[in-house]
Amino acid sequence: MIPEKVEPLPEQRPRSLARVRHLRRAIFRERGVAVAIVPTLPDDDSLVSGHPDRHVAIVMVDGTDIVADRAMAVGRLVTEEEPRFVHFDIDREETERLMASWKRDEPELELEIEPAPIRELSDSIVSFVRHTRRGDPPLFSTIVHGEVVPRSWQRFLHADEAREAEAALLHEPGTVFIAVPYHL
Repeated sequence: MIPEKVEPLPEQRPRSLARVRHLRRAIFRERGVAVAIVPTLPDDDSLVSGHPDRHVAIVMVDGTDIVADRAMAVGRLVTEEEPRFVHFDIDREETERLMASWKRDEPELELEIEPAPIRELSDSIVSFVRHTRRGDPPLFSTIVHGEVVPRSWQRFLHADEAREAEAALLHEPGTVFIAVPYHL
């Protein structure tokens, strides 16, 4: 786990952010490691307030491949109950292919399909988390996402949707983001 102090957006300290990014890249190179980003927001005591029964694990599903399998396994480790498996509908054809393969490969598990009206993952995940956390006290949420870690010469072939979602969730109270790297 990497506790990351999150300050208001205009006052981020470049030097401390660079250290965190360097540490994260070094950890990501290790095989068999998942990286939990735990934001420490001012005035957010949801991590220490102690409502273990008010926790939800959400696994972001992009496919039915080994990357998703590893994310699903980590999602099961962080909660006593079955996590929620959620796919964000950015591309309708891709979503239909995923639903067909999910029914074939994971028939006993429910896959929730959430719309992404502006085809933007980070906005959709933040809206989903805010809606999910509602309650008194609010749910504590853990978001798990499998992330392909390409070799340096392959980076331009892979989108950084996971990093965009992680960056958006850093400012959400009561939320932890776990990246599960898969090395090509």
